Amino acid sequence: MINLNLNTAIDILSLDQYSKMTDKEIEELAEAEGIKDEEIFNYLKYKYIGIRVSYIEEKIKTLYNLPINVSGKARELISCSCCNYKTILEKGNYEICKVCFWEDDGITDESKYSAVNHMTLREAIESFNKIGVISDVFLKFSVNDNKLRYYKEN
Repeated sequence: MINLNLNTAIDILSLDQYSKMTDKEIEELAEAEGIKDEEIFNYLKYKYIGIRVSYIEEKIKTLYNLPINVSGKARELISCSCCNYKTILEKGNYEICKVCFWEDDGITDESKYSAVNHMTLREAIESFNKIGVISDVFLKFSVNDNKLRYYKEN
């Protein structure tokens, strides 16, 4: 059994992802995210913040086909008001949930209209329960395993 701490596992997965990117993909990602090429590796690592340790462990086991144990604690994130998955770094900071795509504007009243989301929180919750995202517009961006990646508030 190979034992890795969480940060090392994230470094390995990020390096693997980075090493598979073409120069063009790196350039396009840097432009799209408004970062420098040399910041891409840290950007890839950042995407693992709050991800379940078990998910990271499974990804690295699959990558190397080895018995690997990942230890450590993922950074605790805040639950999305819509789907309850812990994907938000700071409440009310207009961060978009990576599971349901609700933009967190701080609204918690289900009947109050959210201008940035173009619907009420109740409508978003109903849509999430039906199709897994707040609107069918986001279906093409939804990743199949997003619900496995993040912890969920009970």
